[in-house]
Amino acid sequence: MRSSRLNWALAIVLATPLVVTATPPTAAPSDQAPTVGLIAPPTLEAIRAPLLDWLRSRDPQAVSRAELILAPAATEPLLERVVAVAALGLPELADHLGSWREPSAPPPVAVPALLRDPELPTLIRANLTLWYARDMAQRRLHQETLDALALIRPEEVVDPAAFYFFRGVSEAKLRKRDEALASLNRLQRSVAGVPDRYRFIAELLLKDLNEWKEKDLGDISRRMQEIEGRLHNARGGPQTQERQKEVIALLDELIKDIEDQCNQNQGGGGASGSQDRVAQPMPDSRIVGGQAGKGEVDKKPLIKDNKVWGQMPEKDKVKAMEDISRELPPHFKEAIEAYSRRIAGGNSPPKE
Repeated sequence: MRSSRLNWALAIVLATPLVVTATPPTAAPSDQAPTVGLIAPPTLEAIRAPLLDWLRSRDPQAVSRAELILAPAATEPLLERVVAVAALGLPELADHLGSWREPSAPPPVAVPALLRDPELPTLIRANLTLWYARDMAQRRLHQETLDALALIRPEEVVDPAAFYFFRGVSEAKLRKRDEALASLNRLQRSVAGVPDRYRFIAELLLKDLNEWKEKDLGDISRRMQEIEGRLHNARGGPQTQERQKEVIALLDELIKDIEDQCNQNQGGGGASGSQDRVAQPMPDSRIVGGQAGKGEVDKKPLIKDNKVWGQMPEKDKVKAMEDISRELPPHFKEAIEAYSRRIAGGNSPPKE
């Protein structure tokens, strides 16, 4: 029950555009060590100037458009606005964005080279990578999600909650239990401004992860979901085939264990009980002890007067004769009347 509710909730979250909740603290500079303790998303004011300076060096004429995108009154999530500004300075990015998000487009086989470009400022590169990783998770490309997120740090993006959330989800989908537990705990305890939907799904995932067992039906189900996701994205190569063989082997093992348990139950109490019955059969005509009686019943007289034996009340006789007259041939009626007269006269029927 919990797994179905969890999958339903995950489907809603992964299909919904990202919403960022900003808090007052500013982002940590990218050249510093990872933050210890609470990680907070940056404010719009903290990233506005660096973004405009970078775009001015790439395309001065696009700065006015970027200012509209970064206006305080704009309602789009901060990550979406950073990507929109990056697209103004990187014309080649437009084609990438379409292919990353479009479900019908062939899935990428590796992290795009653009996201590895050391010439890009960390603010641009890290948030483009987060955007890409989020879309890979929505397309159920969880290994690609983790490959991308391994290139950045949560302190470098405008939505560290999304970083930990999508990393934890992908780790769970790939059955990396310990890594998923660490990511989701980090999301709940060390990130400021976590959206409620992320926190709710994280709580469900954590409960589910803590109940995982190896080689049970739940484990087999998770493996099958992973295979389904790979086939959905045209990943039907040797790795997927190997995973399919593992699932078949686990199912065979589970079926064998169940059969062994059934055989043990039948060979235990059932077999010994039948042997006892054969070794000491109940003697014939023996009355079982206990509260049972001697097996005798009261002899009630069935006939109080033998003179009335064979006689019917007159009205019943008349009705019977009417039925005979209506339903039987005439010679049957005559034979029955003769038999009745002999009985009434005390004569016995002739012997055959």
